[in-house]
Amino acid sequence: MAAVVTILSGCAQPGPAAPSGASTSESAADSARTHGSSSGPTKDGGQSRTSSPTSSAKVSERSAGKSSAAKPTLEPRPEADLSDKQIPKIYSDDIAPGQQVTATLCNLTRGHLEVLEKHIAGHNGVDDSNLRLALISLGDLLDVWEGLTWDFPTAADDIDTARDVYASWDLALALRESGDPAGAQEQLDAASAAIDRLPADPEVERGCGT
Repeated sequence: MAAVVTILSGCAQPGPAAPSGASTSESAADSARTHGSSSGPTKDGGQSRTSSPTSSAKVSERSAGKSSAAKPTLEPRPEADLSDKQIPKIYSDDIAPGQQVTATLCNLTRGHLEVLEKHIAGHNGVDDSNLRLALISLGDLLDVWEGLTWDFPTAADDIDTARDVYASWDLALALRESGDPAGAQEQLDAASAAIDRLPADPEVERGCGT
């Protein structure tokens, strides 16, 4: 019986004890790996990611820059690539424009542009959708009229006036979209003044009179 007790006692003897300091360090390292550290360096050596005053300031600067963007300015309609003097020399042998083309000059009048202007005004103030439609309509006409200036030189000044109306309407729309209705109204008033400079009736030489 004594021999059995001796053998069991020998099996239960522990091995060499680990240094107490090493055990404590390993436990701390395991705890750090498991739970992470809120104030120590990250894996790549940098500090933990937090919101910095510098990054917040940059965001504020970008926001301020957007809110203080410059208002749209009046940009004239682009001039034709060729002048009125160059066009006759280059296209002197071309056939004269047809009646369907020249008949568009019948709309180069105060009455036609006043109709567009009335649609822009609407019943409850300026209608942006109608303003866009008026720009499209007048822009399409200008594309044709600008090619007729040397066939109808007397219409050149009226075409320039129509360009001024287009430019003012275009700027008015841009100002309304940027939140400046007062500035937009000034451009609409300028367009009205330009429309008043157009002839009341189409000229006979354009094929519009009787």
